[in-house]
Amino acid sequence: MNITPRRLAIAGALLAFGFGGCSGIEDIFDREKDIRAGDLPAVVTAAVQEAAPDLEIKEVEIKTEDGLTIYEIEGMRAGQNHELRITRDGKVLADRTGE
Repeated sequence: MNITPRRLAIAGALLAFGFGGCSGIEDIFDREKDIRAGDLPAVVTAAVQEAAPDLEIKEVEIKTEDGLTIYEIEGMRAGQNHELRITRDGKVLADRTGE
């Protein structure tokens, strides 16, 4: 394929407009978005129930970090802030209270 000035300009425009809100290359691959607790996959919900059965969920985010999908679940447990980080296959990466 021959790289012409026109193709180079098109590629530059796509990069500028497609990734204009990114602060760095890692932002292209590391994403996050809020979701509802009811939208968690069953295996993740089961992991939450096992790790923190009395957790009152306040916020759920789905993130992609280094190609790995992670569900970050925040809420209240025994009157304290509590956070779980769980992979899409139900592995608990973090279980923190009071942060």
